[in-house]
Amino acid sequence: VCEELKGQKLFASISKKMSEGPVRQHAIVNLQGVLYPVAEAEDAFTEFLNSREINFQLRQSILIQELEPPHSFQLWILSLRRSWEAWLSTAPNNFSTEGGLLAAMILGEREFLTPEQEETFLSAGAMHLFAVSGLHVMIVGLTLDQILKRLRLSFFRRRLIAIAFVGLYVAVIGFSPSALRAFSIMALYYLASILPRPIKPMPVILASALLTLVIDPAQLHSIGFQLSYSVVISIISFGLPLIDLVHNRWPSFHLSIEADLSRPQRQQRWLKRKFVESICISISATLGSAPLIILHFELWTPGAIVLNAFLVPIATVVVGCGVVIILFHSLGIGFMALLASYPAWLLIRVMEHLSFAAIQLP
Repeated sequence: VCEELKGQKLFASISKKMSEGPVRQHAIVNLQGVLYPVAEAEDAFTEFLNSREINFQLRQSILIQELEPPHSFQLWILSLRRSWEAWLSTAPNNFSTEGGLLAAMILGEREFLTPEQEETFLSAGAMHLFAVSGLHVMIVGLTLDQILKRLRLSFFRRRLIAIAFVGLYVAVIGFSPSALRAFSIMALYYLASILPRPIKPMPVILASALLTLVIDPAQLHSIGFQLSYSVVISIISFGLPLIDLVHNRWPSFHLSIEADLSRPQRQQRWLKRKFVESICISISATLGSAPLIILHFELWTPGAIVLNAFLVPIATVVVGCGVVIILFHSLGIGFMALLASYPAWLLIRVMEHLSFAAIQLP
């Protein structure tokens, strides 16, 4: 039987309390537990295991011995992750009740959420903001690109540094499949932007999908893979044209000249544009994901379209602030990181209150 199991993929849930020492990522370990075959798609989790060609589960398992420690690069990544967790979890006194929401949002760790916070965001249809996805990866890349632009680095250097930093970010969060898919899209787009020719987003998306399937063909049956590319394609093919249509039909966007407007009028116009863009992208993303979500989870929350139109722009700023906090701490400028944390924690509080208010509505 043991010979037949060699080379098989295995899912193990490990009890930290019963284990002999900490369970470190990327280590080769000796586990003891009860082996079960994975059932035929009983629920969303077993369907996920089947899509990843994982045929067995090791339940009630404990760590007996660490046979091989992680490599030096992996240890460095784990050390870096612990530092990022500490930096992002340190909230000012005025925001102590928000706990680890910032670390949860940027690192994708639900364990930083209290049960009440998790229930609030889950009921409001906003839990996706705490699972690292293409949104997070793109925000990290764009934030760093804008910072480097202010430092007057060349376009070529900005793009290469952004690709390297986002690659490091994906490594720190554990090379999750959704983050790797988003990273491949961003890296291909940034590399293509260096070339002296116009960029069309759809070929970049298709090239990323093809690259992902060449590396791991089993992802074709993964709900995460299907959702990632269906949402992105929906945004490109429906969301962006919808934004142009609304801008052209809304007189306040194109009948007045920017130079003739006062500063408050320009700010009001900018807020209108961003709100319209957020609504259009939220609608297109919801429509792109709805068929798959209904098919696999028998669940759909159309009311989340309006809520996410407010939450996604706020989350964009929060993740951007998180990148700034990490950079300042890395440079040893702790007081600047503290200053950058205040708007992040303030906006997180706003997100929490909006989500709580949304679930109170009939």
